[in-house]
Amino acid sequence: ILEGLRHMALAEDPDKVNTLLLSFLLEVMDVDVEENS
Repeated sequence: ILEGLRHMALAEDPDKVNTLLLSFLLEVMDVDVEENS
């Protein structure tokens, strides 16, 4: 699923994709930190 989204987004706007991926990763890490604390 992520590969498909990445391919569609790369064709559209690579910079926007990188921003979305970074935001997604940050959200995931925040959740992990909250669960571990």
